[in-house]
Amino acid sequence: MLRSFRIIVVNSLIGILLFSYLYYSETSKSLNYLENGWLIAGILFGSNLLGYSILLSNRIIERFYSWKRGVFNRFIIGIILNYIIITGLVSSLICLYGILFLKTGFGDLIVQYPETTIRFLILSFLLLFIFTIIDFALYSYNLYSVIQIESVKLAREQLELQMDALKSQLTPHYLFNNLNTIYALVHQDAGRAENYIRMLAQTYRYILDRHNERLTSVKDEQMFIKAYKYLLEIRFGKAVEVDIKLSDDVQECFLPPLSLQILVENAVKHNTFDNENPLRIEILNDSENILVRNNISLSSPKTDSLKIGLNNLKKRYSYLTSKKIQIISSKYFIVKIPVIKNNNHTYDERIIYQ
Repeated sequence: MLRSFRIIVVNSLIGILLFSYLYYSETSKSLNYLENGWLIAGILFGSNLLGYSILLSNRIIERFYSWKRGVFNRFIIGIILNYIIITGLVSSLICLYGILFLKTGFGDLIVQYPETTIRFLILSFLLLFIFTIIDFALYSYNLYSVIQIESVKLAREQLELQMDALKSQLTPHYLFNNLNTIYALVHQDAGRAENYIRMLAQTYRYILDRHNERLTSVKDEQMFIKAYKYLLEIRFGKAVEVDIKLSDDVQECFLPPLSLQILVENAVKHNTFDNENPLRIEILNDSENILVRNNISLSSPKTDSLKIGLNNLKKRYSYLTSKKIQIISSKYFIVKIPVIKNNNHTYDERIIYQ
């Protein structure tokens, strides 16, 4: 309601000022509106008819050719179509006024007031030009505000996902397995027990250091997964083999923390293996992705869901890049996760509105 009132006030003021200027330029006299009630009513009606017609026109234009598609083209289209609407409506109103009150045709009025007609055409174009600039400025401000709000929302949601990934590493079941392994090693090989504790502490230090970060370098993630690999080798012996073959050119790229660990852990959780039939996990890369590949020997689920970790990772990636995680299941189970080239990341419009 308040917005409509403001629009009416602005339209009315512009109409009165424009008509007053044209009247004064033609007669060198100020118009007494108190003595011309019907005239002021006509000006208010006409100015608001024009104003709302332009607003409606802009909504229609925005639907078929928005500012997103191209600022320059949208600007030109808006100017041309709205100028046609203004001149068409004003011509119709003048023609109606001439027929009803002056008993003359539209052409006669143009011939009688040529300078006023030219002034009107120029002023209406300038006003429309300014209006279009303001419309674009408001659009830019609204878009900026939406992006800022959505960025904060996405950052919070991503942090929650990262906390979920962190909590999955702090479950009593996971700690219980590690403590059992340490207990067994203490009585068998104190040196290996010490190394196991050191590697376990290294993995938890990495998890706690990275839990608030959106991205970590592939180099740091690889160091973490090597420590995690050591824990797996101690727990399962030759039944689990983890082979890391990441090239040097991918080391300075980035990915969400715990990405590789989640995929390796999924392979361990959801396959059966022993020393005669080991689980072989390979971590390698191509030009755009890191691949985690393992042979398939699926067991009955040992956890609540096979896809919890993958869904967590997919959601975290959806907040960082428009690239998708790819899952291939044939002879091998392969997950391809995109590498991110730099850490100067902000949420952009493609991600927010995808």
